[in-house]
Amino acid sequence: MKLRFKILAGLLLLALCSFYAPPPYRFTKLLARAQLNFEQPTGWVEVPVISNSKMHYDYAIKSPDKNIELRYTIRPMDSLLIQYQKMKDKGSVILHPNTYFKPGIVAILMNISSGARMPQTKAYDSLAVKREYNADRGMTGITLAGAAFAQDYKNCMIIAIQKDSIGYAYCFVLFNDPADLKTLPPSIFYALKFKP
Repeated sequence: MKLRFKILAGLLLLALCSFYAPPPYRFTKLLARAQLNFEQPTGWVEVPVISNSKMHYDYAIKSPDKNIELRYTIRPMDSLLIQYQKMKDKGSVILHPNTYFKPGIVAILMNISSGARMPQTKAYDSLAVKREYNADRGMTGITLAGAAFAQDYKNCMIIAIQKDSIGYAYCFVLFNDPADLKTLPPSIFYALKFKP
């Protein structure tokens, strides 16, 4: 009787675990280096990362019921800070990595859109971004998405956050119908947060 119970419990556990696959090892290592927490939205399914020349991303998931894909790029600052210090010690004039955030987002959106038009961006309120993401800076933007990055999607929204001297995190929301965005639960937009 105990053996039957153990087998049944094991099969049940196996079945439950098959519905959720943890993010890949490389992505979880980047999250750790950038001191980020990631809460995968319930029901969203991992899809392959597609190599492209416009913007590398580390992990992607797709909505179970809408034509929406989320792509995540994580950029820890640890190696950038080492390079910055080396260049600074040599007397070079170099910008601190904390200053790359805003121009970086505009450049990313221009790449994604293949330069179709200047993207619309908006900075988050500093108190709100601290409270909601434990970040020092945050921005959002939207652009038409070029096929090289987005394949069959027409639009791309970016949610970008930065924690000074720690890292950057980007979530790309790819979609066709803007009405679909309005139906997404707020948790989708808060899946990535810096650790306190």
